[in-house]
Amino acid sequence: MTSDDIARWVAEVRFTPVRMREGYDMGEVDVFLDRVVAVAGEPGAIAALVRGARFTPVRLREGYKMAEVDAFLAGLVGAEPASHVSAPAPAPRPLPARSSYDGGITESRSWWSRLFGPKGR
Repeated sequence: MTSDDIARWVAEVRFTPVRMREGYDMGEVDVFLDRVVAVAGEPGAIAALVRGARFTPVRLREGYKMAEVDAFLAGLVGAEPASHVSAPAPAPRPLPARSSYDGGITESRSWWSRLFGPKGR
């Protein structure tokens, strides 16, 4: 996939908004996707961004459905343009049973979300 294809894919993605269920902060995800488009032409940059991504979970205001965002980011890493240096691709890691994606996205739980109990997805 070219960097233009990735930019178009990011521009066209729509995530399901969730309310009263935990979701990723919409503003943080949108800013992150802008950063993805900005580095799309640099080999390995998208994977590095995704590995370092951290989104605040929100519950009492509208957020994006976590599983959809995670799946989209996993697809972005797989669609990233290859670098000019030929290297063998690492073997895919199996996903854990409880997570929809194991690419480094962690949830920073606020005191507010801890107050209202365990995550319900």
